[in-house]
Amino acid sequence: MPLDYQVETQLIEQKQALLEDEKYSLIAVDKALTQAQADFSQQKQMLPELEITEASIASIELEQERLQIELENLQLKSETRKSQVLENKRYLDTFLSQISLTLPELEKIQLEKNIALQKQQMTVDRSLSEFLIARLIITEKLLNVVTEWTETLRNTYLLRDKLDKKAKAKLKQQHYLEQAVNLKKKLLSVKPTAKILLEIQILNNEELAGEVLNNLKIDQIKQQLQFWQQEITTHKISQIPILQAEKLLSERMKQLNESKQHIEVLAQLIDNKLNLNKRTQQNLSKRSEAWTGELKKNYKKADDILKSIYQRLNQQLDAISILKLEANTLNQVFTANYKSVLHQKLIQRRHFLQTTKTFNELTLAISQFPALFLHSLNTLKNEVYVALVKLPFSQILLLVFCLQIWVLALLKLKMLLTEISEYLTKLLVVTFIANLGLVLVNLLKRNLVSIAVIGSFSISLYFMQLPEQIHYFVLALMLILLGAQLSVHLAFLLFSPYFGVLPRYQQVYIQITWIARILALAALVTTLAHRWQISPLALEIIDTGFMLLLSIAIIPAMNMRYFLLYLLGQSNIQYYWLFAIRIITLLVPLLFLSVALLGIIGYINLGWIIAQQAYWLIFVLVLWLIVQGLLRDLIYILKNFVMQRSQYGLLWTQDIIPLGHNLLNIGLFICSFMLLSWLNNWQDDLAFTGVRQLLFDEKMIQIGRTHMSFSSIVFSVLGLWGIFWFGSWTQRITYRWIYANIRDLGIRNSLSVFTQYFIVLIGLLVILQVLGIDLTTMAVFAGALGVGIGFGLQNIANNFISGILLLIERPLKTGDFVNIGGVHEGEVTRIGIRSLTVQAWNYQEVVVPNAEIISNAFTNWTLTNTIMRTTLKFRVSYDCDPHFVRNLLLEKVSEIPEILQDPEPMVNLWEFSEYAIIFRVDYYIDLKESGTFGVRTKVNFLVWDELQKAGIKMPYPQHDVLVKQGSDCQGQLADDFVPEPDVSDSSLLSG
Repeated sequence: MPLDYQVETQLIEQKQALLEDEKYSLIAVDKALTQAQADFSQQKQMLPELEITEASIASIELEQERLQIELENLQLKSETRKSQVLENKRYLDTFLSQISLTLPELEKIQLEKNIALQKQQMTVDRSLSEFLIARLIITEKLLNVVTEWTETLRNTYLLRDKLDKKAKAKLKQQHYLEQAVNLKKKLLSVKPTAKILLEIQILNNEELAGEVLNNLKIDQIKQQLQFWQQEITTHKISQIPILQAEKLLSERMKQLNESKQHIEVLAQLIDNKLNLNKRTQQNLSKRSEAWTGELKKNYKKADDILKSIYQRLNQQLDAISILKLEANTLNQVFTANYKSVLHQKLIQRRHFLQTTKTFNELTLAISQFPALFLHSLNTLKNEVYVALVKLPFSQILLLVFCLQIWVLALLKLKMLLTEISEYLTKLLVVTFIANLGLVLVNLLKRNLVSIAVIGSFSISLYFMQLPEQIHYFVLALMLILLGAQLSVHLAFLLFSPYFGVLPRYQQVYIQITWIARILALAALVTTLAHRWQISPLALEIIDTGFMLLLSIAIIPAMNMRYFLLYLLGQSNIQYYWLFAIRIITLLVPLLFLSVALLGIIGYINLGWIIAQQAYWLIFVLVLWLIVQGLLRDLIYILKNFVMQRSQYGLLWTQDIIPLGHNLLNIGLFICSFMLLSWLNNWQDDLAFTGVRQLLFDEKMIQIGRTHMSFSSIVFSVLGLWGIFWFGSWTQRITYRWIYANIRDLGIRNSLSVFTQYFIVLIGLLVILQVLGIDLTTMAVFAGALGVGIGFGLQNIANNFISGILLLIERPLKTGDFVNIGGVHEGEVTRIGIRSLTVQAWNYQEVVVPNAEIISNAFTNWTLTNTIMRTTLKFRVSYDCDPHFVRNLLLEKVSEIPEILQDPEPMVNLWEFSEYAIIFRVDYYIDLKESGTFGVRTKVNFLVWDELQKAGIKMPYPQHDVLVKQGSDCQGQLADDFVPEPDVSDSSLLSG
């Protein structure tokens, strides 16, 4: 496409003239900025003496609006100029693509002219664009200075006005208080008939003094609400960027909540005064019924004063009610705007590289990034050089001295860390504290050089007083690199002991090393990009790239997860903990993946919010785990110390210290949640505040006049659980320690159970009082409970009352050997509220309802004592001497150590049977010292062994079978066969 040479030349000349104008404009704006900054600094120092009026504020606000309009025009011009640069580049690319073609000589000459013109025009347009951008930046800075000065003037004016009104109110209040003091002096010498009137006049002056301050507060709150309402109605908030609007609305809502609290306090104060005034009028009215004469007249005057006070208080209360309504309305508006801004922020999606224009703009912006980085380094070098030149010699000597002290301290620290590392390595008992200390010591040793460099730079920057941007650049660079180095060294400390056992983790360590370096570089670029003035599009692309790079962190995160699960699998961790750790460690890679996906599809703000919340959650979780490990080790050390130093070591180690450990764990969980809430700023977050209001303010059920929210129900359930848990702990510690001097175990158990019931009852009453439930309203519940007992709950109530009767009457106690209904036989191991537990001889535990014990007969072998008699029977032949048998066995039975000598054992001739003499052995044992089965076995073996040694036979039944010859009776028993009784029945050898 041929270009008109003359027209293009004129256009270039015009643009060059425009370029000269832009240069002068840029110089003028720069001078204006410098002058405004100087004036602002000077006037800020003179601010206390500076006269501020509404006209001066209006004038500076007009200047602010002018600069805002100019800034918008410059932005439009800058965008237009960028479009022209891109258009010229497109034309130039078109011409350059044609130069390689075979063209006639004239067309080739014309094409070269077009290329030259296009390059010249593109150079001028690019220069104009750069000047516009520079002017835009300076104008924005100037607008910020003017805006800051406007806010300073407005705030100072409002503060002065507030102080002026407060001073006038103080004077007025002082006047009323002086009148009250003068009236109080007259009160000493006034007639009794005028005393009532004088007291009411004193009250009136005191009320007037209080009303002055109340009216001042009401006016201040009213002005504040009007300012916020004007801010909303003039759409000032909608004209600022989303992030600034979110911050401003959050601050306004916080201020509005404080104002609402002040309104509530004022309303409550005035309401109390109204009630007091009403009671005073009623009291005077009753007393005045018998008054006459002057006293009656003074009463009427006093009553008129009280009515005027009541009327003024009502007016104040009406004004406060209006303020309350306006505040609630404004709060709804703020909430709606905040939700809208937050919604826009979260769902705001960036669409990247949709056109060639945006791609070229992005390429241009990113190409400037290395230049900005080099510019920052050069600026740092120049600033350091200038600062060192300007630094006094004494300050240089002090700087060198501080650096030497820092290096010597680090050398001393290195020696100390070496000693600590050797000591921890030689420990016989490896604890969590030792492992954590060893890891921290090794990390410090490996990063001492980096810490030394960062500390040296920080000390130098402090002495040289460099600009804030230089501080930010240096510290961001060093801290990010230090974080990457710490990650690599920590991975080495974790994986290096397993390189020989698990070779694959050596590759994992290499992966972590490279990924840490890549992420550190990406974090540095992202951090500096947010600090520098670069294109918003380029900034969004950099954010997206950083989120995309986060996805590669999934690889080491999953490897770390497998490694952690491998280590836990080698330990004796409980299954539910292992399952919880599996879920939690899986969430970390998923969070990385979700943030990366959100950044890729364009939801950068949402991705940053999730990343921030996840970061603080992981931080608090790791901190909680570390503190848990430290606490566990401290509890272990405390138990060992108490066992060695205290005579009540078991009491402390088994009951007191575990209770404190549980309470500390609960407190640690609460503190962790509060820390997470503070780090994420949930207390000011609207969503969290809405959930909190729903949980704490939304009424779910009503008991009597008490409304209960979801949170109160949850706290009640947790409180009940805590009470019953503490009651069981109390029952255990009272039984084992407090009532340990009571030898009767039954009495001790009853007292400990009644103590548990008492604690639970007191706890239930406290919970009801905390919830605000009037105990008189429980009558309905008691009636319903009575009906329930009469129908479906009678068995539960019967067992409960029976349990109390068992504890009071004590027909049995824990440790008794019982036989219940001839079915359940064994030792009583527990007496509960509803049932008791009997451990049978085969170690099976039988749960028996308490009502069955009270209603039916049972056998308690150890009710009054633990002595039990056992009876055994055996037979001997008629051929032996019974006197010898009795004396022999009596002597031998008495030698068994488990058999008691008081009462003494007995061997009696019990019966003469058809073919044997029956003896009976009776002996007594202590059930607390020995078991029945073991002693019974010993006695049976003793009888057998002694009779065998003495040659005494134990008869057993014999059967003779007579077989007759003949087919009729062959194979049948003889008619005269009489079967002898089976005397080998084992029942004769049993008790």
